[in-house]
Amino acid sequence: MGFDDDDISGLSNRLVDGVTIWGDLDAVARRIGEYRAAGADQIVVQLGRLPREWWARLAGAVG
Repeated sequence: MGFDDDDISGLSNRLVDGVTIWGDLDAVARRIGEYRAAGADQIVVQLGRLPREWWARLAGAVG
């Protein structure tokens, strides 16, 4: 994914932003779509902290 030893050992912002999705529902759904388009075949979404109204849309983005 292009991260170097400094990113990993220092837990850089670039690393965190590269593997974590932030934002509103549109941003999160769009980023999941980007992961899928890049070839990700497994995406973990922790729903517990997300608004319940988001769940169905995110399921569609992942699936």
